[in-house]
Amino acid sequence: AGRKLASSLSSAAAARASSAGGSAGGAMGSCPQRVVVAGASVGEVNGEYGVRAPDVVPAGFTATCEQMSWPAEATWKKLSDGARPWFESANGSYIYWNRSDGCWWIDAPSGAGVYIQKNSGEIPPLDGAWEPLTKQAAGALPRLSI
Repeated sequence: AGRKLASSLSSAAAARASSAGGSAGGAMGSCPQRVVVAGASVGEVNGEYGVRAPDVVPAGFTATCEQMSWPAEATWKKLSDGARPWFESANGSYIYWNRSDGCWWIDAPSGAGVYIQKNSGEIPPLDGAWEPLTKQAAGALPRLSI
């Protein structure tokens, strides 16, 4: 379990986040109401994701923080920019933008990181290559659409 958690939120990312500043804004009204992930070799991240408010903390993120003994809400405020919405599937997988590394993350319901892509866009990137964070994830990369 510790390995999965570390892939989602490394202590290095948390340390970088504490010094990260700035914010990139984006109104929820101008973003898509859903994102669809397909083709990923990690099946639990495939599916339709609904838009969520930036101030709501994903359950998987909270679980990861609790297991790492990090304060979930404070860590979310450090890592997210508080402006970009994030997206959640029915099974709890989620996609969010992490300001500490400038990447969009696709995380499993547990909070474990599965794929990342360096991109500072207001919504998850619909093109470009996602980087797998596990051996299983390397089998097939996700394709996103709205």
